[in-house]
Amino acid sequence: MLFVVNTTTRSAERVDPETFVDLKMTERYDIQEWVIATPGLLGEDLLVVTSEFDQFDRTAERLDVLMLDRRGKLVVVELKRSAVGTAADLQALRYAAYCSTLSLDDVAEMYAAFHGKRQNREIGREEALGAIRDFVSAPEFDELDDKPRIILAAEEFPPEMTATMLWLRSFDLDISAVRLRPYRIGDRLVGESSVLIPLPEAKDYLIRRERKEAERTSRTRDRQERYRAFFQELIDRLREDHAFTNARVAQPNNWYAFASGIRGITYSASFSRDAFRVEVYIDVGSREENKRIFDALRAQAEEIQPLIDVPISWERLDDRRASRVAIYREATINDPDECLAQTREWAIRQLLRFREVFGPRLERVA
Repeated sequence: MLFVVNTTTRSAERVDPETFVDLKMTERYDIQEWVIATPGLLGEDLLVVTSEFDQFDRTAERLDVLMLDRRGKLVVVELKRSAVGTAADLQALRYAAYCSTLSLDDVAEMYAAFHGKRQNREIGREEALGAIRDFVSAPEFDELDDKPRIILAAEEFPPEMTATMLWLRSFDLDISAVRLRPYRIGDRLVGESSVLIPLPEAKDYLIRRERKEAERTSRTRDRQERYRAFFQELIDRLREDHAFTNARVAQPNNWYAFASGIRGITYSASFSRDAFRVEVYIDVGSREENKRIFDALRAQAEEIQPLIDVPISWERLDDRRASRVAIYREATINDPDECLAQTREWAIRQLLRFREVFGPRLERVA
């Protein structure tokens, strides 16, 4: 809320906001010009690169304002009188995608063209680069990254748009919402600017949380890629060298199950928290049938164990529907590549042995 205080009467009178529409103000010729003249309206120190730029490849779309922040990050600014009933968030995402391929030389060229026209003089590339480098405070700045920031500025935002922005921030996309409100006080027009997303008092916390989440996501993706690579080579070796499977594509999971030829029974290889396991996994659909098959195999344990060179773990799993017969090896997916290669060789050898030992017995008892 905005109040006009009378220091004589020591009273305060509330001033209700106007709307840009009622004031007959436009996005391009009013709000945009205010932002270009005073970038601080967006809540931070920014350098205007260009506005109304429409020279993107294979599209005639035109972004409102392109800026740089003090870290040397491009900032795509999308301005609306009101964001209600618009697709401003999607629009800004497209512009950010277009700008993600811009180089520092591209931005210097845009800066020179825009400011040269407004100042009615020619600005060369070196002068433009100098202005950009003087503005950016990061000492190591020498090129742009491919992740522009986004600022949406409007009189109001619908809940579905703010929810979308908060969700996008969870994916390490720096997108902000700034509310611009006009007020009429006497014969003067007053503008109020407030950052809605991220909340200023929570900004440091949100940035730390988002950074931590991004690091966690990155570690998860790295681990998933290691799983995929491990099992892809395992599958390829078993298929090409041993005709063990027809499988061709591994998934980014910590396990892979191979058909045994009997419905509901697989030969599997998997990583657990601190071990690697090869197993016969029994889940034919019925708990009673699973336990019957398991018990029939376990009755042959003294005959089977000498055929497997690792101690067998007979896991009936009475609290679950399925059962397993497994062997274990100390290993994790974070082991050095040389150790993972040894684990893969061990898995190949044991899976082939499991098929040889358990295959005929499963056919008899399943």
